Amino acid sequence: MKRKILLFPLASLLAISLVAVGCGAPAPEAPEVKAPEPVLIRFVCGLPFAHHTTKVMELFEQEVEANSNGLIEVELYAGAELYGHKDMVRVIPSGAVEMAITSGGTFAGLNPIGKAMGQPFLTDPDHEKFDKGRATFISVLDTELQKKANVKILDALSWFGEQGFASRDKLIKQPSDLVGLKIRGPGSDQLDAITQWGGIGVSLSAAEVTDAIGKGSIDGALAGFTTWGTRGYYEVADYFSGSTASVPWLFIVNLDTWNGLTPALQQVITEAAQTAEELGSILSFEGDETYLQMGRDTGNTIHLFTPEELVIWKEASQPLYDKWIADCKEAGIEAEAISIFTAFGLAGY
Repeated sequence: MKRKILLFPLASLLAISLVAVGCGAPAPEAPEVKAPEPVLIRFVCGLPFAHHTTKVMELFEQEVEANSNGLIEVELYAGAELYGHKDMVRVIPSGAVEMAITSGGTFAGLNPIGKAMGQPFLTDPDHEKFDKGRATFISVLDTELQKKANVKILDALSWFGEQGFASRDKLIKQPSDLVGLKIRGPGSDQLDAITQWGGIGVSLSAAEVTDAIGKGSIDGALAGFTTWGTRGYYEVADYFSGSTASVPWLFIVNLDTWNGLTPALQQVITEAAQTAEELGSILSFEGDETYLQMGRDTGNTIHLFTPEELVIWKEASQPLYDKWIADCKEAGIEAEAISIFTAFGLAGY
């Protein structure tokens, strides 16, 4: 009984204390914890929607959103829906959009290193040698773009596909076959090369080429094997020969956006780009083979340059190589330029 008597005053005191507290000002509510707003990545590409890069972009989006715990939201704009190729040099450095897949030559106007893969016949049947040259190019270009363009290269489509001549009336096997022909080039480097080989370079958008060849306004075009198929060049150009080049396309990101991400989110994006690149390589190789076979099946003449023919083409292209090295020397990056040619095993470097 004593124990109960002694406890009663203590319980009463506790009850009184609780009443006193209850009569005072209400306890402050705990602040609401809001989930952080997801980082928006607007991801653009200027290639046709039917091109395999659309699937590459879709896989990247899936990987990022699945592995970022809702902290990154990706918006896709494929098929030049938001911006085309020519816009990339402006919209990625400025941050108007955060990320793109674009040609390795996009920033050639900002730095001559960007023109490396536009040099003809750096492609090589030995893919290990080509991959070594490509890796050297990307390393040098990434350093220059981070310093001068506010852009970072995340990854490259390591086997983006090869280019060649789609021609209307004759098969182009050597430079002398080009003399006097009007050939569309996709960029300034290709136009310079066409002129060097004796042709007449023509600047047209890719969408205009099929009609121009069909009407005889031009005699042909330098185009990727996949472009030759997806844009229907094979319907009006009976001949296709190559390969003249294989220009890597790059995953690039605005550098400020990249630096604003946590290391964990940077890792998510890096791994997603690598996964998407693996798919892109498979689809690119399959696309080249598919469209070449489609050309054969529809009666087109397909010719892949022999090692002997490649020697002739490279000798005819030497002035182009020399000019590019000179441009890089003037920009103070001659050693970097030579390292790229050396990696590709180009004779004389």
